[in-house]
Amino acid sequence: MIIEVRHLRLVDAIAKEGTVTAAAARLYLTQPAISHALGELESRLGVRLFRRARRRMEPTAEGLRLLETAARVLDEVERAEHDLASFKAGRRGVLRLATQCYTCYRWLPRAMPGMAEAFPEIDLQIVPEATGDVVAALLAEHIDLGIVHRFPQHTEIAVEPLFTDEYVAIMAPDHPLAGREWVEPIDFANERILLHTVAEESLLLSRYLSPAGIYPERVSQLGLSEAIFEAVRAGLGVSAMTRWMADGEIRAGRLAWARLAPDGLERVWHAAVLRKRIQSPGIVELIRLLREQDPATPDRLAVVAS
Repeated sequence: MIIEVRHLRLVDAIAKEGTVTAAAARLYLTQPAISHALGELESRLGVRLFRRARRRMEPTAEGLRLLETAARVLDEVERAEHDLASFKAGRRGVLRLATQCYTCYRWLPRAMPGMAEAFPEIDLQIVPEATGDVVAALLAEHIDLGIVHRFPQHTEIAVEPLFTDEYVAIMAPDHPLAGREWVEPIDFANERILLHTVAEESLLLSRYLSPAGIYPERVSQLGLSEAIFEAVRAGLGVSAMTRWMADGEIRAGRLAWARLAPDGLERVWHAAVLRKRIQSPGIVELIRLLREQDPATPDRLAVVAS
């Protein structure tokens, strides 16, 4: 005979309550149902598990042995049920996130301590290898949350706004454009443009230069911010990036900057989550913390740039 969890719960309840009637109430069953279940279990095992003594049900030696097993198994079952409920409720497990911009990984870890405090049983993991295609990684459930500034409309994905940052032009302090409050697309026509990413994904080209009919012939992808800073300082070209990313170089006087048009060029970041998980408590808390980590907040610029 295979001993099932229900059998262990039965003998545990009888032993703790002392009577079949009380055990029935504990298990939300009728007294006859408990008596029948106990009789059937003893018949199949071929041993008596309880004897009646002083109006109480006292476990026999065989019953005590089964109760030892019940204590261990039921405790583990209870923990497993609690853990599974926590997983289902989004209060336990692993949360993986990635962004569409490698530079964001400089400030992203600042959200981790707050998450550990609010949900100590959630392991927050950053997955930089998903940066190339965050949306695909999200749909494949390789990550749980993506921080994106461009995303396709998809019925399975919900987005929540996080913060806005501003793209600015950067140039050497002695460059002819240095000292201007803002620049115009035509100012880039004869410049060498230094980019983080491929031209097709460049915010400067797609949202600023191309709509104005400016298509610079000299475009170079350097990838690393430090490489772009060095090249711009050396007068090898101009670039554009977020104000918070270049803030350290600007504060030190190694670079000059100007807004892209009088009103600037802003980029809105969103948290992208599978719609079926948007109400998960862990994800809700992570989105709140990410909003607090806005790298463009003035009092954070010096920290981010350090």
